[in-house]
Amino acid sequence: MLAKQMNSNRPPLKDVIYLDSAGAPLFLPELIDRVHEDLKCNIYANPHSNSGPAQAVANDIQSVREQILDFFGANREDWDVVFVANATAAIKLTADCFRDYAEDSGKEFWYGYHRDSHTSLVGARELAKARGKGRKAKGKANRCFVQDGDIDKWILQSSEHGQHSGRVSLLAYPGQSNMTGRRLPSHWPDLVRRETDKTSEIYTLLDAAALASTSFLDLSDISTSPDFVAVSFYKISGYPQLGALIVQRRSVGPLLSRRYFGGGTVEMVTTVGESWHAKRTDSPHDALEDGTPATHAIVAVKHAIECYQDKYGTNPMQTIASHTSRLARKMAIELSGLRHVNNKPMVRLYSDCVKIILNCSTFIEG
Repeated sequence: MLAKQMNSNRPPLKDVIYLDSAGAPLFLPELIDRVHEDLKCNIYANPHSNSGPAQAVANDIQSVREQILDFFGANREDWDVVFVANATAAIKLTADCFRDYAEDSGKEFWYGYHRDSHTSLVGARELAKARGKGRKAKGKANRCFVQDGDIDKWILQSSEHGQHSGRVSLLAYPGQSNMTGRRLPSHWPDLVRRETDKTSEIYTLLDAAALASTSFLDLSDISTSPDFVAVSFYKISGYPQLGALIVQRRSVGPLLSRRYFGGGTVEMVTTVGESWHAKRTDSPHDALEDGTPATHAIVAVKHAIECYQDKYGTNPMQTIASHTSRLARKMAIELSGLRHVNNKPMVRLYSDCVKIILNCSTFIEG
């Protein structure tokens, strides 16, 4: 039923089976209609100007931030939304900030990432450097965790032996593997907070781009949620092409040490004589959003959320997750049963078929 509903008024899908929602889901036609009507009927000035229309746009952008937090069940007092180009940009921004923070504080930046990570998470390892104040760099500054249990052991061992003295650590992992579709454990942020003290300076970064496309990303409990979450809105609703770094306000410290500044991230700058500038630190997004915000794309996110809620209910991702799980289960069963005339498998699944069926059945029933 949902498939028919999603394919209605979509002539391009008449003779096509489209299953690449993890890459780019098809946007709802009414979303484009709403966005175009909005742009035709309203003035969207540069929010960094002091005009009346500019202030109205700034208020609209803030309203969309709050709408996004509500969409993910996140408390507005605990979280902030930093708009970026995509999830990759969110990851790079985080890694850049940690590199600068470590250097400014005379510590080494250590980076750990899961084997199932997208290249965007893997690439951040190149920014990690073993360094320390008054000593030569020693040891490896990054690690790829091959198994889920390796991360558990690392967290517990770090607590026991105080391995994180003189370093700031960022543990990064995807919510869902791009290769197999496997969803990774979600307990690591909670384990870090329970088993290590604040002086260890271990932070967690979740790449939720794939996970959030077909499931509800629940950020309602800050104690069990990552410090930083990278999302891509076009992987959720197909349009617009915009991303965000969702930040726990209590964890923002390392992000505020970024050296680069531009656009609206500063209050005042001197260009001649002494190099000086006053950063904006009212909120994470004030300090981290370089240049003019992508106003039109941000407005489109508002309409994307509203379109989803109008079409699929107040919690649209639960509806989409249930549909996707049923579809994955059906596909796994039927594709794994296809055989050539010599009885050799016709299709190779990169994830265990039985696990797919069990996981999807559990999700559908639970």
